Amino acid sequence: MVNIKVSLCILILLAPAIASALRCGSSLVLKGDRKIEVVKVCGEPEFIETWEEETVTHITGEHDEIREDLIIGRETTIGKSNLVRLEEWTYNFGATRFIQYLTFVNGRLKKIEDGPKGTDRDILSGYTKSRCGHLVEKGNRKIEVIVKCGDPYSMEYHWEEQFSEVSSARRTRKIPQFYKQGNTYKKDYRFIRERVYEQTRTLINIEEWTYNFGPRRFLYFIEFNNGEVVKIEDGDYGF
Repeated sequence: MVNIKVSLCILILLAPAIASALRCGSSLVLKGDRKIEVVKVCGEPEFIETWEEETVTHITGEHDEIREDLIIGRETTIGKSNLVRLEEWTYNFGATRFIQYLTFVNGRLKKIEDGPKGTDRDILSGYTKSRCGHLVEKGNRKIEVIVKCGDPYSMEYHWEEQFSEVSSARRTRKIPQFYKQGNTYKKDYRFIRERVYEQTRTLINIEEWTYNFGPRRFLYFIEFNNGEVVKIEDGDYGF
């Protein structure tokens, strides 16, 4: 039991911390702030990642409706879409503070997350680049790769659409309604049997960084999806 508790404590300490505010100088930025307010307090970020997510929902309903003493079977389909624009800003305040990741949704600050310890860019060249490809891990962000490897030799990027699996569910709704019987109106109910289909489309920014450390070392190719490492590959010898 003690070992389990110790392990859980270690995992909690290693996990990125989510904060509700970020201090820049003598001022704070808070969740809900606009981008211009963050720039005013903290300056321009080192990296900006931008992507879009669209959730499309289709509702197909089969229902019986009473109209003038007749039962009418109908089927309707309703489609709706929710598109959000996301940005992740990276701030590196130096070796005495943690790297900060700020996530904006439709221009408003939604999340503030601590990363690893920051670094001074002028000492990055002192890192052992021969192990660059072994130090980088999936899930690392760009600033973490630069801390381990320095600036890349070249960068290529493109956009790609990815779709989640279609999820579906059934539901029944009871809706009150009034109908005419003779010269009076009476209240009754109709039941709508619906199937809801939902799918999310994400517009992903795919970027590949190439590292060339000379003819005695392999080329390294590091692929990012929306600013996070998803693949690391060795190439032939550099030049």
